[in-house]
Amino acid sequence: MASNSGGIRSTTGASGTLPRMALAWPSIVFGTAILLLGAIRLCEAHWYFAQSPGMDWNSSEWMIDYAAGFVRRGLDGAMLARLMRITGLGFFTLWASITTAVYLGVCWHLLRQVNRLGGSAIWRFLLLLNPALVAFAVECAPDGSFLRKDVLFVAATALLVCLGERTLHSAQPTARNMLPLLAAACALSTALALTHEGIFLFGWLPLNFALLLAVLSRLRIHRLTSWLLALSAFLPALVATAASIHWHGDARTAQIICQSWHGLSVPTVCKAGGQFPPAVDGLAWSFSYALSLPLSVASRFPFFIVLVVFCGSIEIAAIHRLIPSARLDHLLALLALPLLASIPLYLLGWDWGRFLFTVTGQQVWVLLSDTMRPAVFDVLPKGLRRLATRAAGTRLTERLDAFMHRTLYAPPILCLILLILPVPPVPQRNPMLYSSPPVIVIQFARQLIAHYHV
Repeated sequence: MASNSGGIRSTTGASGTLPRMALAWPSIVFGTAILLLGAIRLCEAHWYFAQSPGMDWNSSEWMIDYAAGFVRRGLDGAMLARLMRITGLGFFTLWASITTAVYLGVCWHLLRQVNRLGGSAIWRFLLLLNPALVAFAVECAPDGSFLRKDVLFVAATALLVCLGERTLHSAQPTARNMLPLLAAACALSTALALTHEGIFLFGWLPLNFALLLAVLSRLRIHRLTSWLLALSAFLPALVATAASIHWHGDARTAQIICQSWHGLSVPTVCKAGGQFPPAVDGLAWSFSYALSLPLSVASRFPFFIVLVVFCGSIEIAAIHRLIPSARLDHLLALLALPLLASIPLYLLGWDWGRFLFTVTGQQVWVLLSDTMRPAVFDVLPKGLRRLATRAAGTRLTERLDAFMHRTLYAPPILCLILLILPVPPVPQRNPMLYSSPPVIVIQFARQLIAHYHV
């Protein structure tokens, strides 16, 4: 049986077949927005890099390598440097090509999955353009974008969901069929732990550990054996995480790494100051300094919570509307569990928008999967299952139905809100204004006109 995440549903309504254009316009708007904003972000990133190589967070995060020995988050930079030596291509060309290809692949996969659902075009639009999902990555620059490592975590979960479905949908699902999934989980988790140990440990591992347990339980493997197999698959990644925490780097490490790129013709500025690659410089940050960043803007966190609730409500309502068979307690558990597990990230940095995107960008693949959505809920402890079922009681269901009913009366307004409202990457420098898609386009057009006018 072929894998079918989310299932293929009828595109007919009570009045017959929906007009083809009514089905296509959410995809057209989503694709246009992603390509337009993505192109703008690439142009901006190229301009920033040409002016001051490595001075921004996006590029400098990929410059951390093993030039000074093993250090946390150095795998990607080491691989990028290796590719530069092999191909002769420049840093920006390889970095932008890899990250853009991964991001566009994620967007294409989401578009296909949502299109398979059929149903209301309005709700598909609200799911595709939800600012906490994949659209975030083209709205959140300069402090985070699809050019950063976050999209790798989202893509890895999408891949594991596909492999899990294929394992369970095989002609004869047996324990032997789980070996490719276990191998993929081991390889992906280890690479991600060496990419960013914090996001891996708190933003990726909880959901994907439950995902792997769910597949093993569906294969009717004994519970204890399932836990041992899952732990074994993720053990190398946990060791890599421990090593990354221990060898976190210092000022000397940062200096050597910065200078190492000169041999590859990347003219980074390696004198202490505002032009030193910030992510490389961050290797020497102390725990107390990292903690001081979110504490300095703690007063703005309640607003961020309101934004998270709004985006989460839109996501749950859209899934509930597009997939009538999806149980509300399953949806709530999948939304709440990874978000709660990621709380330490919000205490160790102020990249709150990035952290939210890393979690919700992964959740959507499980939410859209008829196979994996209930399976993950089933492996939760009984107490958490009862809590989710109680939370999804009659009262919440009635409120959700009322929200969906009101939405149908004013769809243009809600669609316009999603086109304007972004999730801020960090709680400073008016991010709600500068991350708004219309403002991004207008500012870029003004800069372009000023450039050619001069």
